[in-house]
Amino acid sequence: MTDGSTYVPAHPASVDGARDAGWVAVAALLGAVGAGMAFARTATGLGVALFGDRFFRSSSDLGWVQALPAAHVTALVLVALLSRRWGWFVAAGGLAIDFALFELPSTIRIGQQTYLLVLAVVGGAAVGGVLAVFGVAGRRARLAITGGLAFGVVGGSLLLQAVQYAGWELGESDARRIQLGVPLALCLAAGIAWLLGRASASPVAEVEREPTVARPWMTPVLAVTTAVATTIAYVVMMRVLDGVGRRSASPRRADAVETIDRVGSLGIAAVAALAFAVYAYRRGGSTLARWVLVGFAVGLAQPFVDVGLSLPRTAASGSLWLVPACALAGGIAGAVLSRTVVGVPWDVLGLVALAAAVLLSSPRGNLELPGRSAGMAQFVTVTLAFVLAASLTPLASQWVSARVGGPGEVAALVSLGFGAYALASAVMFPTAVTLDRLHDTGLGPAVMVMVAAVGALALYGLGRVAQSLRRSIEAEARREAG
Repeated sequence: MTDGSTYVPAHPASVDGARDAGWVAVAALLGAVGAGMAFARTATGLGVALFGDRFFRSSSDLGWVQALPAAHVTALVLVALLSRRWGWFVAAGGLAIDFALFELPSTIRIGQQTYLLVLAVVGGAAVGGVLAVFGVAGRRARLAITGGLAFGVVGGSLLLQAVQYAGWELGESDARRIQLGVPLALCLAAGIAWLLGRASASPVAEVEREPTVARPWMTPVLAVTTAVATTIAYVVMMRVLDGVGRRSASPRRADAVETIDRVGSLGIAAVAALAFAVYAYRRGGSTLARWVLVGFAVGLAQPFVDVGLSLPRTAASGSLWLVPACALAGGIAGAVLSRTVVGVPWDVLGLVALAAAVLLSSPRGNLELPGRSAGMAQFVTVTLAFVLAASLTPLASQWVSARVGGPGEVAALVSLGFGAYALASAVMFPTAVTLDRLHDTGLGPAVMVMVAAVGALALYGLGRVAQSLRRSIEAEARREAG
């Protein structure tokens, strides 16, 4: 799916002038699944840490946990910008550190604060490294990476989480080793295949580029600045909540705390996503900006559907493979439709379905539609994977490479969507748990996802207008030349 704000070269060359073999693309698919697993696990872990910090911290600890999402986004964007063709090994190296820390003897294990920081950096480096390879890969590998990330973030992560709830004869340590070892093995295998494939690749012509000004460092500067501003805003909101909650325990104060929590969390996440989307539009066009909005919407929705449906437990009950299989089906459908049925904003349609899923998976949805949970887990996973694949797949074409300064900036720009996901997920997780315990998450999350859908639709319309103008200009130029 392309639009007039993007430039599409006529041939599928990679940025560094080599085609990727089919088996290299398969390895890239599996490696991206592993990176997506690690990214989703990190997002959940940071959300849980922020929730614990809100309700179980001492006042002297205020601030350090809230800084973890900023560290996560910083690692994500910098690794994407700098790793280039070594991205697979950067991702695998970070995951190996995480695995090694788990295997340390109990007498020398690091503290919780240090481990959470490592988790934040490792999760960002995993996806950042994969996106770095995305920036220099050929079209086959790009398609494989986008599809693998879409499935890994949704279905792959659920499959790993379900291990600890399944009825297998596994101890807690063995289940944990599986959760850490599978992504590591997949990324390492993808890195080895990448090196072997590149050594035997046949060179092709360089991708033609539009005249542009390279600004590779502007993307990480924007990302880090936005992440730090998000952290500051979140800390300020926590202080306000503490101040209001300590004054009295009256119902009016409780309502005020709930309102600040709802509005403040949604507002913080939305402003961060808006900053990313505006910059993405200026550098990469409407398709890239739509991906940022999709990343924000999925990151915002994920905590609410996870908490409302307890997806890992649902995945482990009945058929262990059913929920991940639904995610696989949704991802394939999103990728195929976005590439074959041109002219339909599939990401927008997916966001509308996601808003419905958030609403139906909430306590209010359970009240209005009793028994709706029978197939809701499957519907939610299909929707999440579909919207991610439908938005990521168009990025696999060479339009980004042609529009911006180079492969490092390509990777950094695409990472903004994952950055929006990470910030929204971390900020909204404590709110999702709190509101679920009150049995009323309200309409805010579903409405915000719909707002993202409207924004993506507006960007799609702008792209169509730009496409029409581009065609008119090209036709006029041909007439003058003739």
